[in-house]
Amino acid sequence: MEGPINSLKKNVIKSAHIQNRLNRLKNFICAKELITIVYLLLLAICQSVNSQTLQDYEHLKNLYNQKKFSELYEKAVSLRKKQYGKNWKTDYFISKALCAASDNNLAMRAFDYTLTVYKRDLNNNQFEFLLSERDKCSETQSVGSIPAHYAGLHISIIDNETSGVSGKMGYIVNCNTDPNTFSVDSSFDYQSLNQRIFSVDEIQTAANYYRNLLGTGYSCIPRGRYLFIVPAATGANDETFNRIAGYLENAYNFYAEFFELRKPENIIAVYLMNTRENLRKMAKKTHGLTIPDSNIGYSCLADLSLLGTSTTESIGTIVHELFHLMIRADVGDIPTWLDEAVACLYETSRWTGGLLKGEISQWRTEILLNLVVPRLDGLFATNFNEFTSHEHVRNYDQFAFHEGNNNCEIALNYALVKHFAIFLQETGKLKPTINGFKERKNVLVDTLYHDETDVEVLERVFNKPFDEIQAEFDSWLSYMYPLNPDRSVHYILSHVRYIDYCGDEALRQTKANLLQKLGAASGQLTDEQIKEINRFIMEARYYCTK
Repeated sequence: MEGPINSLKKNVIKSAHIQNRLNRLKNFICAKELITIVYLLLLAICQSVNSQTLQDYEHLKNLYNQKKFSELYEKAVSLRKKQYGKNWKTDYFISKALCAASDNNLAMRAFDYTLTVYKRDLNNNQFEFLLSERDKCSETQSVGSIPAHYAGLHISIIDNETSGVSGKMGYIVNCNTDPNTFSVDSSFDYQSLNQRIFSVDEIQTAANYYRNLLGTGYSCIPRGRYLFIVPAATGANDETFNRIAGYLENAYNFYAEFFELRKPENIIAVYLMNTRENLRKMAKKTHGLTIPDSNIGYSCLADLSLLGTSTTESIGTIVHELFHLMIRADVGDIPTWLDEAVACLYETSRWTGGLLKGEISQWRTEILLNLVVPRLDGLFATNFNEFTSHEHVRNYDQFAFHEGNNNCEIALNYALVKHFAIFLQETGKLKPTINGFKERKNVLVDTLYHDETDVEVLERVFNKPFDEIQAEFDSWLSYMYPLNPDRSVHYILSHVRYIDYCGDEALRQTKANLLQKLGAASGQLTDEQIKEINRFIMEARYYCTK
């Protein structure tokens, strides 16, 4: 089955209905002598990793401004296949080309996919921009007439904030502290991040750059492709940094070979901050970020950097962040839950027979104890064509603090997906699952394809219905760990009855309300009902142990 982007060698836009619409649009514009110039600003921050990428987007911008929509479509699809080319900016241009072809159905599907799968990479300005572009496209007139929004359009992608930053949450005790998400310093020069990309043979130049940038309070130690940045008082010797560099290089090669990823061939800056306070200071200094207290590490694609509360004796967080950085080389649209699942898998890992294996026994299991284990699909994206509003997608991210998500719920989600990653590893499905999402079928791959949901990708990988996958995971989870994934009303009702609230009046009232609701419930509880129950259990756990 060959669609308009199925074969670049045969002209990527080969579909007759799209090509005809592009030609009609072009002829209509020429006939009306519309010479409006569309200005598109791309300020690439935590996603662009080299000057070639910037040149590619400049070329796409020019094609759009010149109304060469067919060529724009072809070039954008080609760029999507390059290293780090699969990202929201590339998919935005594909969406715009489809919109210019006056094929609203395809364009809206492309926009909806982009808004959903890259939501975590978007700052508020970028999200609002894409949302407004989608809305404008939905107003496009029928085939044969100029899109209503075209003549006066001014495109501005504001990318001078924190896009493309992936963070890691640590162990959580208090559910309600740390209400801050990532925030940015508007005065920070984000264009300067592109100056931090150095080839491996420029390691000494990179070291000198960072010494000038950071000042005397930090030491910069070059080792191979890694530039270690540590507080000056660390006092580690050469042997220590050689050992760490060797371990990271092994992980780097394992990720690339096991998951068949293209390797980033530039210097990777590794910040080993020994305290959360030092991490927060460094985040502010190097990336203009204010990060939550619960955050113990993050990575930034723009300058290929890994930052964590790791020491020279403990680098699990850095191994976690290295996966985030490398997976984006080929799977830029990896679902957040899977990205975090696999990164968490390797934060506590060991080498076995030349393979890096996540530890089965690890600290995140403690978070799930005595909770109602949610279904996995509660963390997945909805069908992409069910996009309804800003809030619908904004609240989809279950791994970031916002009004509907407290710290304990985020920690629960991290724990749940890590155990699923262990399940995938132990059943031989980890690599096939990554490959399944790498090969995900959607309108941006071929306009003749159906847009595969996360559930559908997993069903293709396992070759069975998702309910059977869930049942297998539940059975494995209860066998391997002291966890009970029973979600029946009868079990949950009896379980909640025995939760101690330690004399707290607010928790007592919450428990009474939950028992009343459960007493009137029948069948399976919804994801929201299970979330409400788990919130009570986790808050009671905190109150009774503080």
